[in-house]
Amino acid sequence: MKFIKKSIISVFSLLFLTFIFSPIFNNSVHALSNGIGTINDTYSRTILNDMTYTYTDSNNGDPQKNYTLTYNPKTSGVRALAMFGEYEFGGDTISTNVALAQKRGYTVIAGVNASPFDTSNGVTVGTIISDGKIISCKNGTSGYDSFAILSDGTMFIGTSNLSLYFTTSTGKTVTINNINKQKKTAGNGIYFFSDDFATDTKTLAESTEVVLSYVSGEMKLGKDLVCKVENIYSNATRTPIKEGEFVLTGPSISGLGNIAVGEEVTVSFRSNDTSHDWNDVTDSICGFYQILKDGAVMSGIDSDSIVHPRTTIGFKANGEIVLYVVDGRQPNFSIGLSDRACAEYMASLGCVDAIRMDGGGSSAMTVRLPGDTKLTTVNSPSDGGERNDSDCLL
Repeated sequence: MKFIKKSIISVFSLLFLTFIFSPIFNNSVHALSNGIGTINDTYSRTILNDMTYTYTDSNNGDPQKNYTLTYNPKTSGVRALAMFGEYEFGGDTISTNVALAQKRGYTVIAGVNASPFDTSNGVTVGTIISDGKIISCKNGTSGYDSFAILSDGTMFIGTSNLSLYFTTSTGKTVTINNINKQKKTAGNGIYFFSDDFATDTKTLAESTEVVLSYVSGEMKLGKDLVCKVENIYSNATRTPIKEGEFVLTGPSISGLGNIAVGEEVTVSFRSNDTSHDWNDVTDSICGFYQILKDGAVMSGIDSDSIVHPRTTIGFKANGEIVLYVVDGRQPNFSIGLSDRACAEYMASLGCVDAIRMDGGGSSAMTVRLPGDTKLTTVNSPSDGGERNDSDCLL
């Protein structure tokens, strides 16, 4: 169910959207360079309060154009918001998300792209939480790390290890494998859709699809959502999702606990991560994997020979967030960096932890520069313009 926040508030946009967990990446200390080489030119501008935008022209054997945004969510009066467009399915540009956020009453100052996504449908591969509400996730671990922000502005990089399930009126518990992900083949688990996903389920294989109406509760971690079964469709695809409704999809009605029309079911959203309080997360996006931990580059990341446009998010010990984009794939202008070089640069900026977000043609940063009334894409995306992404951080 869509709950739109009306109050006007300064917000920093994270379009991301998305974080990878890989057990082979262990903390490894070694001597760091600044990652970007010789600095030829740099300048900074204060965007709002203590939010600073910095452009840096450098050369590490190849030309590099670097863009950073730095602010403290606890002191700047600016907060981060994960935005995913009107719907999660299909993807949208940062500019589209900015317009949508402003329509909903937010004042947007800046934004970067976020989560890696399924290129066939624009849906994030990991977990998105926006303003406390679950937008997309998987049961268990998705294989991707997340960048998450708590209600007090504290940040962490972690893995959203989740338990998703529904309970029938007879007490039968059924695992939900995916929330707001596209079901492409028959028999591959149970899916739960909200009206944030799309106007219909987008299922490609015939399934049993159960339409649910809202009764009570919230679609938040640590909470339950009570729904009532309104209709059951067999051998169905692309069942409509009306505003305020939900759809359960599975291979058969028996696989869905033999629920019946008129019955109430309780959908539960739980976190198994004891290291972080996911129940207090206001916004979370998915990245590929952590590249910097406790000020040291993670071992196992690629060598300096692999370079691309990159987007990286990190934070400092003093609570400041650093959003970083480097252009790439543009000879004689900006080649791009490796994961290791990005990690080294984030460390040189004072970050203790950092995560690699979606990069390549997705890497983009938009900023409302001093004196301007509109936001400007300050970097040069390698596709020639903004890409439709799963989500962003505003």
